[in-house]
Amino acid sequence: MIQENTQKQITKLGCVYKQIQRRDGMNKSESIASLSKALVLAQSEFPKVSFNSTNPYFNSSYADLGAVIETSKPILKNHGLAVSQLVEGASGEVGNSTLLIHETG
Repeated sequence: MIQENTQKQITKLGCVYKQIQRRDGMNKSESIASLSKALVLAQSEFPKVSFNSTNPYFNSSYADLGAVIETSKPILKNHGLAVSQLVEGASGEVGNSTLLIHETG
């Protein structure tokens, strides 16, 4: 059952990847089978991230980006994954792109 669910997740990730690849024109690998498998395995190991910040406007707690990154980084590394965020912008607009990288390229 777990292997069947993993295969379904890998197939779904492949479809999403193809849509993104067509949209942004970035040069990427033809196959993301290794990346997808590593991501599914990594996600199965992610623990709940502890809330370390407070939103005073809504009187609520949340895990800030730093906590999410620090919690996920060692697990991603164990599966040959890395995340890179690139700042981009033009005509006074600023944004970022997040790139998920696998050791296989």
